[in-house]
Amino acid sequence: MSEKTQYLRSKPKHRARQSVLTGFEHACCFPEPPAFTVKPESRDVAPGSNVVMRAEFTGSAPLVVKWFKEEKEIFSAGKCVIKKDNSSSSLELHSVKASESAKYTCQVSNDAGKVDCSAPTFTMKLEPSRLLKAGQPLRLSCKVSGTPVISITWMKNASLEVESCSVEDSGEYMCVASSDAGREQCSCSVNVKGQCCLKTICSCFLLHTLPSFFT
Repeated sequence: MSEKTQYLRSKPKHRARQSVLTGFEHACCFPEPPAFTVKPESRDVAPGSNVVMRAEFTGSAPLVVKWFKEEKEIFSAGKCVIKKDNSSSSLELHSVKASESAKYTCQVSNDAGKVDCSAPTFTMKLEPSRLLKAGQPLRLSCKVSGTPVISITWMKNASLEVESCSVEDSGEYMCVASSDAGREQCSCSVNVKGQCCLKTICSCFLLHTLPSFFT
């Protein structure tokens, strides 16, 4: 009788131990892929300034964090300082120069996947100004790079573009690209002489690139 009672008391402990092991094995077999909770944003800075770009993320360890300038990985050296911990990383650039304007990104990866973030950037901006003769069409195009999903908006004099045109349609036309990581815009001044047909066509090419700051 005593042996039977001892067996019944030890059995729950055995089950509890098995449950803990099963949960541990589950965590090892199904790691959480990385995801950004705070994304690095585009920055506009003056030459000689210091710039700090920061990212925060989640995901199962070990997480590998890398920073890139354009397509080249960068490391802590000289005026470039990279800091990392288990859930965040920052890139510090000291006394920046105009020549250091570029696309930067933070890339995070583990065994479950890889993510990177890029603020939208115009790789081909609108021409600063256009002069048209009567009857000539106008084609305004630009190229945009960044992390999807990127929203493209065309504006004229801070309002949505009008479909029909006349001399009164002369003005400042703007293309705005925005995403969760930031916002970028470029513009073109259009001067219409006489009556003409004005056509504005947006040609946008989405590329996976890196966040940026501009001077």
